[in-house]
Amino acid sequence: MGTRPIPVAVKSVMSTPVVMLSPAAGFRDVLECLRTHRLTAVPIVDGQGRPLGVVSESDLMLREQEGVRRGRFALRRRRRQEEAKAEALTAAGLMSSPPITIREDEAVRHAARLMHDRGVRRLIVVDERGLVVGVVSRRDVLRVFDRSDHQIAADIRALMQLHFWTEPMPVRVDVEDGLVTLEGTTDLASEAKWLAGRVAEVDGVVKVDSKLDFVFDDLSVTTIGGRWLAFR
Repeated sequence: MGTRPIPVAVKSVMSTPVVMLSPAAGFRDVLECLRTHRLTAVPIVDGQGRPLGVVSESDLMLREQEGVRRGRFALRRRRRQEEAKAEALTAAGLMSSPPITIREDEAVRHAARLMHDRGVRRLIVVDERGLVVGVVSRRDVLRVFDRSDHQIAADIRALMQLHFWTEPMPVRVDVEDGLVTLEGTTDLASEAKWLAGRVAEVDGVVKVDSKLDFVFDDLSVTTIGGRWLAFR
């Protein structure tokens, strides 16, 4: 049913080059690295550049928190991990592992969904070999939505033209503050649903309000012996 919009890839918005440390780096080395480069976290990698974990400011702060003490309530897994980090002297002990990674050729929308699902502020970006090539943050992801309504509308109309191959197109597009309104009539109900889904994938679209009508509701019928039978 036409062509999908080409999504913005993670490699287009990620931060690079990446400051990285080895697991043998000491506590003060990690602290100095974060301060010098004004970072909130640093990836820890092996000798080949493959990610092993991440040390963040919150990991370092555990050493200063009085609440991290041994006791009967330390049996819970999270508490035990915090206690271990509070006593750690190297990046290997301080880091959160395994790291959450994403391929550089993945869509930015996938990165946003992964951050939301995993509750993290950043992802380590790797290439096809699994080597660290960048870091993508929430701020980087939000850049995709920083597009004008004119740019969004142009991309949607280009998508529509590839699908309909007719002028004027049977679907009208209006974009205001990233909210897309679709009006018009398609031949099939499945076509209207498909179009709304494809438009939602265009970079910069915040929400799609589909007011599309259709001639034939193929989503509410089935066939038996070559005959269309309604099953509403």
